Amino acid sequence: MINIQNEVQKIHSQFGMSEMALYKIQLLCYQYAKESKQFKPITDELPPLGVECLLQNDKWIHLDFNPKGIRIGYRCDLSGWVSAYFCSQHDCYMTRQADEDNDNFELSKAEDQIPTHWRHY
Repeated sequence: MINIQNEVQKIHSQFGMSEMALYKIQLLCYQYAKESKQFKPITDELPPLGVECLLQNDKWIHLDFNPKGIRIGYRCDLSGWVSAYFCSQHDCYMTRQADEDNDNFELSKAEDQIPTHWRHY
C-alpha cells in the first residue's frame, strides 16, 4: 500500500509546485484510490480491531441475497469476527460471530463465518 503522505513530500521536494508536481500527485491519488478499493486477503493483512469494514467469503455467496459474498462486519478480540447477513427466513439482517456453531443456519459451522478477504469502505 502506498504511503501517500511520504510520496507527496518526495514529489514536492523534487518538483516544487510545478505542473509536473500536480500531475504526479494526481496520478498518485488515482493509484491510492484504486489500491484502497481492492479486497485484501486476511492471510496478508488484518483490519484493525473494532474497525467496521467490508468482508468477503465465497461461502457467503447466495444468488438471490448476496451474489458477491460480501458482508459488513469487524474483527474483535473475543470471537474473532462479527458480520451481518440477510436472513431470508425472517426478512431482516442478523449478525453472526465467527466462533458460533448453530444448526439453525444454512452455514452452520463456525469456520464458515470467517472472511477470506476484507477492505475499508
